[in-house]
Amino acid sequence: MPRSQFTAQKHQSGIVEIDGVTYWSIPEGGANLQGIQGCTEIVSELDQDFDYYLVAQGTTTTSLGLLLSIPPKSKLIVVPVLKGFDVLNEMRNLLNDDVLFDSLSPKLIIWDNYHHGGYAKTSEELLTFIDAFHSLNDFHIEPVYTGKVFFALNEHISKQIELFAGKKIVIVHTGGVIAEQ
Repeated sequence: MPRSQFTAQKHQSGIVEIDGVTYWSIPEGGANLQGIQGCTEIVSELDQDFDYYLVAQGTTTTSLGLLLSIPPKSKLIVVPVLKGFDVLNEMRNLLNDDVLFDSLSPKLIIWDNYHHGGYAKTSEELLTFIDAFHSLNDFHIEPVYTGKVFFALNEHISKQIELFAGKKIVIVHTGGVIAEQ
């Protein structure tokens, strides 16, 4: 399949026909209203409320689901993994409800300087942080998504400890590597 055809198809959602065969197409990153709705269930799986919810951001599907479902006084911090990503525009377009998005956007905080070069890119600083993290924790993070969130939070806590003092914080770990046994 030519790249241009793949690029067009990765955004298709719903029933599509390709070469006479009917498929149910889920867009890249689950980026449709059904994906957002599914991600609203993440918060209901937690046994308590938090002041801050943090998540790595790719297509904005997960972050929109969280934004729609976090408690009214909570804040959502997103860490885009794409360099130069227009978070607000992408979220607004995917949600496709300007009034709703405008009512939710005050709960949104964007930390957009932690992409380490862009999607699937990394830096020596990030890799060093991840190695140190692995030596201290029983679960692993990876450099594409979740490692960038933990790195960003670590930087902010070290510089603005008072912002998070006495606050409950949760990072939504959306995937990553499995530790080798």
